[in-house]
Amino acid sequence: MTVHPRLDPAELSYAWLCGEAALATGMRRALVAQQVPKKRILFSGYWKRGAART
Repeated sequence: MTVHPRLDPAELSYAWLCGEAALATGMRRALVAQQVPKKRILFSGYWKRGAART
């Protein structure tokens, strides 16, 4: 997962991520790896790839 190389965590007020579960989780991990505080990240996986809808 790649986050924009010019991301400055100090300038990021918050990050809101949603979509397929693995994508949202992966993006959160990438942001945390770039020193974005977890409390500034809201994420939700709305579905799982390959899983049947209910």
